[in-house]
Amino acid sequence: IAMHFLERRLKELLSIRFMGCCILSVAVFFAVNPFALLDFRHFFYGLFAIRGFEGYTGFTHHLRYSLVSGMGLPLLIFSLAGLVKSVFERNKKKLIFTSFIVGYYAVLVFCSQRHDRYALLLIPPLLFFAADFLLSVRLSKTLRGLLVFVAVVIPLAKSCLSNQLLRREDVRTSAQHWVEANLPE
Repeated sequence: IAMHFLERRLKELLSIRFMGCCILSVAVFFAVNPFALLDFRHFFYGLFAIRGFEGYTGFTHHLRYSLVSGMGLPLLIFSLAGLVKSVFERNKKKLIFTSFIVGYYAVLVFCSQRHDRYALLLIPPLLFFAADFLLSVRLSKTLRGLLVFVAVVIPLAKSCLSNQLLRREDVRTSAQHWVEANLPE
């Protein structure tokens, strides 16, 4: 939809192709969510009942908490720098990613919950902008390599530590070993 608005003039916005895309979007929504049609009253109630648990999370919550803990501060800074750079470049392809990030972040701020899992969808396009920024900065290969290392070291360390933690024996595996050893077949 964003590409349609970026490529068309104002008089062409309501074209047949655009209306077809909107109708197709609604059809796909109901195809993958048949419950919405089968029990519309319960679906509609559930859609608005969850609003009691959602709301304004603060503009910087997901920047300070979710994305920093998921990506690391250096990578997030490079991502935001690439995002700002793409706005000033006015590259239509990059503006598609930008419109998604801005739109989805607005949904996170005003209509979401504070859990960091909701911000995961932002990480791939933000990584694109971080890479774009790091490739566009005119630096020596050594300095650029150092910046990439600084950007990658925090998420890599977190990933290695979480893998180490998940490989440890926990209560479930201890219970499984006890059941296998003590209960007859």
